[in-house]
Amino acid sequence: MDSVVQQYIKKLDSIISDADKIDKDNVELRSHMAKYICIRVSGLMETFFKRQLANYLQGSTPKPVENYVNSRFKSFTSVNCKKITDTLGLFSDEWVRMFDENLTEPMRTSLDSIVANRHNLAHGKDQGLTLIQVKEYYSNVKDVIALLEKIVTKQNSKRK
Repeated sequence: MDSVVQQYIKKLDSIISDADKIDKDNVELRSHMAKYICIRVSGLMETFFKRQLANYLQGSTPKPVENYVNSRFKSFTSVNCKKITDTLGLFSDEWVRMFDENLTEPMRTSLDSIVANRHNLAHGKDQGLTLIQVKEYYSNVKDVIALLEKIVTKQNSKRK
């Protein structure tokens, strides 16, 4: 896994650990932490997806093509399941098939919920997220990341 993504996960794990230490009676602070973690998990998915595609292209694609694709994904945000499927389809029908066949409902629901909640938070809508809920989402999002890494890495090894 990419070192930047590993560091992002390490930091997120640390934030969650700190949030778990907050007194359970301090519902408001725990709620704020859940919202912050939600935003960070969404950012993790964006960071991972962009870096995974950039790493796939690096060294195996002509530099102008690599630069073009990377520039197109610079402002790629709100990485939900539909955006992933649509983007994978630009690279390979096989990637889409593998993603669809291996994506579980909890993985899909968690990723889409993280992105929807992040969007609502960014637009000032109050979300009733709990720390327990967002930790479950995070666990499932890490499973999505592992799946995507497996798909792209497998395809990359076939090209060599």
